[in-house]
Amino acid sequence: MKKVCVIFLTVVLLWGCSDSNPANNNPIEKPPFESEEECLAQHFWYLETIEDKVLIDTLLLPNKILIGFELITPDSEIVKFINNNPVFENIDESKIRFISNEYWGIHFRLLIAKTETNKTCSEIAGIIKTLKTNPTVLFANYTYQSGLWFGGIYYDVMSYTDEILVKVFDENDLTDLNEVVAQTNTVVKRQNEFMKDWFTITVTKNSKYDALKMAQYFFETGKFIYSNPNMWDFIDKD
Repeated sequence: MKKVCVIFLTVVLLWGCSDSNPANNNPIEKPPFESEEECLAQHFWYLETIEDKVLIDTLLLPNKILIGFELITPDSEIVKFINNNPVFENIDESKIRFISNEYWGIHFRLLIAKTETNKTCSEIAGIIKTLKTNPTVLFANYTYQSGLWFGGIYYDVMSYTDEILVKVFDENDLTDLNEVVAQTNTVVKRQNEFMKDWFTITVTKNSKYDALKMAQYFFETGKFIYSNPNMWDFIDKD
């Protein structure tokens, strides 16, 4: 299926770096998928129906992982965390981005970590699972080829953070939204002030799934009009 760009509440971020490396000396756990096909099958989100999917499995990057850290985490600690892990290429502090926006409620340090060698989807899943055991890591997610041109600038990496965007049927009745949020250990972050039927939901490490699969889950309940991961585009040329 043709890839489409999510433009509602999507943040386009200039990223003039490329290396990275997450560090945790614990051994990588067994990948949480039985097969490579099962892992690749998760990379999509829904449009208007269950049959209408935006497939991004063929865009999966084999050597990069997006990692979000607590805003208060010192850059030096992130560098040490990355550089002590043999899975990743070494970085310096210039690779870390400080992201803080009161209006959008976005506060974290962000890094695109580059693996020493290309990994399969299942291998990346195992690395992500291990990264999330570190208390300073807010999220760790897959990355994809972007190909977005914006303002004469080419963005080569696309990913998602810890947010999903959900459109409800009735902005005056949030029973279903509150019910699914409680079931999934997610958090209602904010209501869009201009489009009152849109809500931003935060996914944590204690949530049922990561943001990509959580967006699928919300839509599959049949209780919402749309449910998409909040996709970001980056410049991260090697």
